[in-house]
Amino acid sequence: MFLLAGGLFADRLSRSRLLFMGNLLAAGAQGALAVTVATGHATTVSIAACGFVSGTAASFVVPAAQSAVAQIVPAQQLQQDNALLRLPGNAVKVLGPVVGGVIVAAGGAAWALAWDAVTFAVAAVLLLGPRLDAPLVAPGGVLSALRAG
Repeated sequence: MFLLAGGLFADRLSRSRLLFMGNLLAAGAQGALAVTVATGHATTVSIAACGFVSGTAASFVVPAAQSAVAQIVPAQQLQQDNALLRLPGNAVKVLGPVVGGVIVAAGGAAWALAWDAVTFAVAAVLLLGPRLDAPLVAPGGVLSALRAG
């Protein structure tokens, strides 16, 4: 449900702003989770709440990022560039758990969560650079676009 809303927002708002805010929100959620784990106050509810916030942030970041690529890259290079973008993403899926396991083993779960929060914050700062405005959208409201989509 939030992914649909994220797509609607990505079509109507500045993609740069959505990418920045989504990563900042994820950094906050991971940071809050790191603090609750470090202080021994992590509960099922607090973990679920941080997961909900982080997942909601991702539902806005993913459509904005996908449409940003189409906005930046010429149409004839889109397939090649999308394939190139998948390479580091797949590498992270393989190496991420290994690095995370090493961080947890060396410093504990709170340090791994804190590192994750830092990486989201760095991504947010780096995403302040590109200016990706929203494209022109056909007339009609959000609800009509949601029904049509």
